[in-house]
Amino acid sequence: MAFNRSLWLSALVGAAAFLVGGCGGSGSSSAGSGGGGTQVFAIDDLNTGYDHVWVTIDSISLTSSSGGSTSIFDATSQGGKVVDLRTLHDSSGAKFLLLGGCDTSAGSYTGINVTVAAGLTIFPTGAAPGTAATFAGASGATYVLALTFPTAQTISPSNKVVVDFDLANWTLTGDR
Repeated sequence: MAFNRSLWLSALVGAAAFLVGGCGGSGSSSAGSGGGGTQVFAIDDLNTGYDHVWVTIDSISLTSSSGGSTSIFDATSQGGKVVDLRTLHDSSGAKFLLLGGCDTSAGSYTGINVTVAAGLTIFPTGAAPGTAATFAGASGATYVLALTFPTAQTISPSNKVVVDFDLANWTLTGDR
């Protein structure tokens, strides 16, 4: 009998995003496709409950104040970017993974959408086999982690966008 586990996410839908002006930010960056303009990074909070959390990030877009959408990362044509979120934070601090760079027009943005594959694999601490899970509420092949900013954020082409997956607030629940 196969169990379908659901990943129940925090009130922030498991993703928080913030903008860093100029060349700021700290931590190390992993190799990735990038370039000038807006750069997109992934980070995570430390959660010792998991050894690995493998997700596939398909795309990331910002929601403009006018309601439009601006893509800032898109790996759908390559099948997404597979990332072990647990490796993005350790006892020495946050590790920044450069997902990519894009040319983004300056503007005011009210939210961010991170589209991931609905299925993921979680290795609870000390567990040899991974546990197949799906994001709670997923009804298709992908799931959108949506976050509305408390106040509109102004972004310029030289900003960094950092997406924090906040594993510390993820909970593996259910057996349906």
